[in-house]
Amino acid sequence: MPTDTTSIGGFEIPSTDPTVVAVHVLIGVAAVVSGAVAMLSTKAAGRHPTAGTFYFWCLAALAVTATALAIVRWAEDYELFILGALAFAAALLGRCAVEPMAAVTPRRAGVRE
Repeated sequence: MPTDTTSIGGFEIPSTDPTVVAVHVLIGVAAVVSGAVAMLSTKAAGRHPTAGTFYFWCLAALAVTATALAIVRWAEDYELFILGALAFAAALLGRCAVEPMAAVTPRRAGVRE
């Protein structure tokens, strides 16, 4: 176990720079809230797809920060990388099943198709 730790809210974090962890936690909270809104909203234009899109991009950011955190302590945290990659892969699969090019094609503001 590393000897350099930081305490955040009473939890010992094995790092002297908790910035990535703090960003990861904040994005995680946003993902949970937006996911709950999307899940509990009626499937119709408006709230459901907006919250779902926000959830998807929060999950993408979580996968990135989980990767960064796992790389720093690979021997202890490689399982977290696998979990993050699987979670994002499932979200990407679901998004592509609903709207095949939505996950990989950025939308241009003001352009109607």
